[in-house]
Amino acid sequence: MNAKSELVKKWIQKAENDLGSAQACADKGFYDTATFHCQQAAEKALKAYLTEHDLEFDKIHDIEKLAIQAQQADETWSRYMQEAKILTPYAVLSRYPDEEDPTLQDFEMLIQHAAKILSFAKKSLNMQ
Repeated sequence: MNAKSELVKKWIQKAENDLGSAQACADKGFYDTATFHCQQAAEKALKAYLTEHDLEFDKIHDIEKLAIQAQQADETWSRYMQEAKILTPYAVLSRYPDEEDPTLQDFEMLIQHAAKILSFAKKSLNMQ
């Protein structure tokens, strides 16, 4: 396996780990941490996709911008812009005590969005 393929595989593994961590945190009622991990899962899935397609990206947490970049390789990513827009703020939103804590309903929505993005990335990368 070449270095790029190995890096793509590691990005996907980290995305899957974040999705699992999100569920584990939610099971304990830690919705702030759970929603952060949902955002991270989607971000890392997109970074895997971008890496595979040799599309350079900055060290950002803006899933919407990453999805726009991914459209350079596949316009289908445009279908995930709403999910990207909703997930993006959770990179920082729930990490500070002066923000309103996410709820179970927030988590349930975000994990579905993150899972959709991860699933599409894996399908596009032939990793399903």
